[in-house]
Amino acid sequence: LGEAMSSPLLKGGAQAGDVLILTKALGVGVALAATAKGAAASGLRQAALALMAEDSGCAVPLLRAHGGRALTDVTGFGLLGHALEMAEAAGLGLTLKVDGPAALPGVLPLLAAGEGAQLAQSNRRPLAGATLKGLSLADPRLALLTDPQTCGGLLAAVPEAEASACLAALQHAGFSTARIVGQFAESPGIQLEAMQ
Repeated sequence: LGEAMSSPLLKGGAQAGDVLILTKALGVGVALAATAKGAAASGLRQAALALMAEDSGCAVPLLRAHGGRALTDVTGFGLLGHALEMAEAAGLGLTLKVDGPAALPGVLPLLAAGEGAQLAQSNRRPLAGATLKGLSLADPRLALLTDPQTCGGLLAAVPEAEASACLAALQHAGFSTARIVGQFAESPGIQLEAMQ
């Protein structure tokens, strides 16, 4: 057990059926871009900076305690890009729930209005090969998945049986915006779906 607790959690350790948990809300990229050009109130910038300042390190022991098998952080490639890196490293397919991640308050309307960070456009490339269920390419929740983050949350693959308990433990520890955002599949490909 001691060896399992000290071995590194790499991107490629996920197994089919594992659930993806994200420890922080998304929207830092669009928040900083929109406030820099005066398209959003400065309070949104302060919320983004506070989210960036949250320490993710104390989430790692909780993820390990619930069987976490793979781990990365969400940065410039956005949630979609980093989740795809994990899936490809493990030779798996991926389903992401577009309404799974929490969003910084106020960023979805900005994304719907066409605001975004510079990197977001290139981050949207994988959408061309994705299967969309219950949404269109214009959905701002898809833009949230491709929003580049700075000091973003951790993205972890956790066994399905442990996912609810892991999420509860994270939220109890102060990761109030932690969410279940998807699941790995045996079949290759990317599926993006709306839960509601």
